[in-house]
Amino acid sequence: MSGSPAHSAGRVGAVALLAVALAASPSHAASIEKIASVVVRGGFSIDLAGNGSAAVFQTNAGEALLWTQSGGLSPLPAWSGTGTGFTGVQGISGDGSTAVGHSKSKAVLWQNGVAAPLDAGAGGTGTALAASGDGSVIVGSSIDAGHGPAIRYTQSTGIVGLGADGPAYDVSADGSVVVGSDHFQAFRWTQADGLLTLPVLPPTLFSVGRADAVSSNGTFVVGGSKGQAFRWTEVGGILGLGVLSSDSAKIPGTDSSEAFDVSADGSIVVGKTGAVDPESGLPFTDGGFVWTPSGGMQRPAQFLAGFGIDLTGWELREVWGVSDDGTKILGTGVDQSGAAVWLATIPEPGTGALVTVGLAGLAL
Repeated sequence: MSGSPAHSAGRVGAVALLAVALAASPSHAASIEKIASVVVRGGFSIDLAGNGSAAVFQTNAGEALLWTQSGGLSPLPAWSGTGTGFTGVQGISGDGSTAVGHSKSKAVLWQNGVAAPLDAGAGGTGTALAASGDGSVIVGSSIDAGHGPAIRYTQSTGIVGLGADGPAYDVSADGSVVVGSDHFQAFRWTQADGLLTLPVLPPTLFSVGRADAVSSNGTFVVGGSKGQAFRWTEVGGILGLGVLSSDSAKIPGTDSSEAFDVSADGSIVVGKTGAVDPESGLPFTDGGFVWTPSGGMQRPAQFLAGFGIDLTGWELREVWGVSDDGTKILGTGVDQSGAAVWLATIPEPGTGALVTVGLAGLAL
């Protein structure tokens, strides 16, 4: 009976639930914005802060830039000390307070717009690639004797080698988990267990693997293995995320992918896709991807269009970063005025389920 008190109470409850869900959900504000009109060098020269409030990127013109939600774009200056070599930014801390990179061949950090070397002495030759949540732990690569390529730095310990023969690419929010490349395979380092080489995916054309990122809580590791993006956990092991077929001319069977970032709960992984050129025999990048457990690997335009974002005039290419809560996604591409760095805002994963419950209640 539609007019019964019980049904009316249930309907009121459903309306209340829907109102709360809509108030808490940013789904109505899903959007994309252009935060810079530059061509980004790519690779490890673009990064999004874990809280989504800031980003750094290196341009093809050699500029190291910082973007913040509150202040927009600003240049990152060179270190004021002596030396040779250009200035390049590579990463940013989870809270957006500390950018890291290199200047005049030194691994450096930037705080409050000022560059400082990790090691004020003769050491520190190399580059800083990533910083922990508050910027107190920094990882990267050094060519100094005794440090080894993979390094971890804190103010109290100085620069410490981790025992890997490749760079350390990322670090968890608390600084206790570091990931990178060792003998062309992905590694995970922890304070408790030291260096662990991660398993590889079944062989394909490619043999190189590395761990490019770790979730802020240290649980999920993502990167590339044998030409395919992967997600790894201690409990579940390694999971291949697949590839997307390139529309460009390619050697058949060479489609590839690599993951560059992951949300804190592992539900969103982002990265790039590519293949091998039939004429040069060299790999090329042809776009990006967003992966979710429910949707699998999708092109960024396909993924964002699912939230109702108007992408008229946009060509979305690589995807480089995702915030810890999964609501901010950073990428590069082209809009109607040229090259662009874009930042998309989407609902927090799982929020839509509340709205669905509310709507179901109204239908009773």
